[in-house]
Parts: sequence; C-alpha cells; structure tokens
Amino acid sequence: VHLPGGQDETIRPLLTELRQEAERRQPGYRFRVSALCLAVVVQLVRRLQQHAAEEVANRPSRRAHLALHVREFLLKNLHRELH
Repeated sequence: VHLPGGQDETIRPLLTELRQEAERRQPGYRFRVSALCLAVVVQLVRRLQQHAAEEVANRPSRRAHLALHVREFLLKNLHRELH
C-alpha cells in the first residue's frame, strides 16, 4: 500500500529517533523503541484513515452520477416533441 505523503513532518522525526535509539542502545532502549514503533503505527493509521475519508469525499456518489445523467438527458431532449 502506498500512502501519499507517508513520511511527513510528523513521522520523519519519529523514525530518526527510532534509529538513534536502536544505534545507541542506552538502558531502556527496547522500551523506547517499542514506544516509538507504536507512535509510528498510530500516525500511519491516522493518515490512512484521513486518506480513505478524502477518497470517499472526492468520489462522486451513485446518486449524484445518476442525477447528472438525468440532467443531461433532459437538456438534450428538452425541445423534442412528446408523442
């Protein structure tokens, strides 16, 4: 799955800190690495949810699509005689 803008100003610092913690291996680093991984997952889930909501909002609904076709039909046939 590709997430547009996945590594933004929110996630990039978390990844940097995650790498630094793993390299330094100071006391308690495993807990800190776990916490940072969780923070990254939370941010990605929030981004995915936002991205999905934007896609749904930008997708024309079936009702709007049908209304557009009805409008086009009416405008096209406005001047035709009724039998």
